[in-house]
Amino acid sequence: MVRAIRPEGLAISVISYGEVLEGVLYSRERLANLQKWRGFVAGLDVLDVTLGIADVWSELRGALRARGNVIADNDLLIAATAIRFGMTLVSGNLRHFGRVPGLDLLVPDA
Repeated sequence: MVRAIRPEGLAISVISYGEVLEGVLYSRERLANLQKWRGFVAGLDVLDVTLGIADVWSELRGALRARGNVIADNDLLIAATAIRFGMTLVSGNLRHFGRVPGLDLLVPDA
């Protein structure tokens, strides 16, 4: 699925980048997985956390907290990045990302 939307352009949050890289570095097949990961991210934009993203994050976190529905800060920063740049977030984590108001979420087929 990701390869099908790649021509439209893909980017990744620096937060997602770090989370995936941690998994790669501590996997059983570290070298093979590192090579696959580097191949996947080659040519992608890696989006840093900016003040604009922090503004969106603050609003989202406050709204979720008011509803008693807070999610992990890393996931919220990833969602805020997508919202700030008007992007669709591709994730199978509907449990967290499905709670974020205003997030355009694409859940891949299992």
